[in-house]
Amino acid sequence: MIATLGRMTPSRATSLPNNSPSPSRTTSPDSAAVSVAGLTKTYGGNAVVDRLSFEIPRGVVAGFVGPNGAGKTTTMAMLLGLVRPTGGSGTVLGAPLSTPVAYLGRVGATIEGPALWPGLTGEQNLRAGAATATAVTPSA
Repeated sequence: MIATLGRMTPSRATSLPNNSPSPSRTTSPDSAAVSVAGLTKTYGGNAVVDRLSFEIPRGVVAGFVGPNGAGKTTTMAMLLGLVRPTGGSGTVLGAPLSTPVAYLGRVGATIEGPALWPGLTGEQNLRAGAATATAVTPSA
């Protein structure tokens, strides 16, 4: 599933291709991999993500497609706990966005352009990244 977005607003962000099931009919926040409702981020009074609501079912590969400035990177940053939402709510793998430590060890994301070694295959790049990564263990 790829949702094509103009600007991350409620009217545009929930549109899916005609052959895709509606997330609201196939998932609930408890079973969705990602669920957001009214997610908003403003900078200096300018809404860069405006009341965004969507669900991504578990097992689905999804991506944001849209023009520069549509809010794709900001949305991903909020989902990963890098940017605090101004409003709204959401969950990733059942945990609230306010506690990313509960899910970050189980998700992977690429924001902007990934840093890859051009002389290596995709698998070799993944192995090199894994070998240099630091394991993060959530505290109890």
